[in-house]
Amino acid sequence: MSKIGKKIMQSYFIIILATAFVFMGISKMSFNDILNRQTRLDLKKDADVVAKQINMVIDQKIEMTVVDGSPNVKIQISKNFFGENALSISEIILPKGMGYAHNRLATTHFIIMDVDKNLIFQSYNTEQEPINPLEIDKTKYYVEQRPLISSLDQETLGYLVMLAKKEDLSVINALINRSVFLGFLIALFIASIISIFFERGIISPINKLKKNIASFSFTDDEIIWEEIKTKDELAEINQDFLKMAYKLKEYDKKQKEFFQNTSHELKTPLMSIQGYAEAIKDKVMDESMVDEGLDIIIDESKKLRDTVNSIVYLSKMENLMSEEKAIRINLWEAVEEIIIRLTLLAKEKNITFKNDIAHYIVVRTSDDRLDRVFSNILSNALRYAKSQISIESFEIETGHIIIKIQDDGRGFENNEELYIFDRFYKGKGGNTGLGLSIVKSIAESNGWGLKAYNADEGGAVVEIVIPPLRDKDVN
Repeated sequence: MSKIGKKIMQSYFIIILATAFVFMGISKMSFNDILNRQTRLDLKKDADVVAKQINMVIDQKIEMTVVDGSPNVKIQISKNFFGENALSISEIILPKGMGYAHNRLATTHFIIMDVDKNLIFQSYNTEQEPINPLEIDKTKYYVEQRPLISSLDQETLGYLVMLAKKEDLSVINALINRSVFLGFLIALFIASIISIFFERGIISPINKLKKNIASFSFTDDEIIWEEIKTKDELAEINQDFLKMAYKLKEYDKKQKEFFQNTSHELKTPLMSIQGYAEAIKDKVMDESMVDEGLDIIIDESKKLRDTVNSIVYLSKMENLMSEEKAIRINLWEAVEEIIIRLTLLAKEKNITFKNDIAHYIVVRTSDDRLDRVFSNILSNALRYAKSQISIESFEIETGHIIIKIQDDGRGFENNEELYIFDRFYKGKGGNTGLGLSIVKSIAESNGWGLKAYNADEGGAVVEIVIPPLRDKDVN
């Protein structure tokens, strides 16, 4: 059994035991309370019934005496009634009362005493269980006492005492406790079997998930992943780990390609710089070619610098984005500043810029990120444009803003538009192959859409789709 399985079983048994003990404790207190109250109630009912029967017999005896004799004799007969008629009471009255009273939780005893508390009758066996009616131990018995009254003169002629043994309830309690304990053992056994299936139902998928994660490797061509069919959170976690595994492999693949491309891009200018520098130092070049060699070294150094700067920016971009503060920026003004910086280079190629972005458009991002997006796109367009680069804006019904940067050059060839945003992809005349890759990363982080295509009238188009500002972005 696994460690998690043991913990599940232990927790399960602790819950069962705690529940059982609480249930048994509450049950015991409830049963005791119910038994005590019911026994007292039954004893009171029994005492009332038997006392009523005895009082009826007393009245009958007195009436018979009055009919047969003088009325003056009835009072004396009432006072001596129990002494003279004890046998008739035991034979006639008590069997009726005892039959009623014995249908109870505890055994009921009868004691009848005269007015002077002398014992007249008792229903229990005095040899097995001697009881002193004047010294009844109330810790052992429930006691109910009723007066026996003559209806003729409302004089008390004696007393009825009814007893119920508490020991009888203890026996019942013991039976109940044994039944509860037996039920607890049976429930524990059944729960143990259920817990085993329950533990297997959880641990088996976890073991599959563990096996899937352990079998994952970056070197394998395919991901071998066993499906979990529990239709619960474990199945969802397994699918999430599978998606993460594919993303990790894709990320690892891109990282390897990135390092390979980076080493290639850095090696090419470094070799040129080294070759021309050694040629100049060893004086294998003519003096007329030294200046040309130095210009090549300078150009390659600039390319190397731009490549390194772009690589550093890409590697730090996630941290930079979290540190940069997003602000509201007027898009027309921001693009106009970039155009001014590129004007000198554009004049050398006889290219003009046309900024038709609506003046009211505002975006929420950082200055540096917005500058890199449009600087990289416009610089790339300058390499291929013939005479003009236009920047236009359109607002659609959903509130999205579409920005189109279009040149009048040759456009994309051989499906280049599918790859221009990939790292180190360089078209004809390209520089580092990282400029548009940076644009894509920034656009995705801002939630902007980005695509490239050829215009119907010719030339390349880069389109940016900016979603409307949210309420929290308006301020």
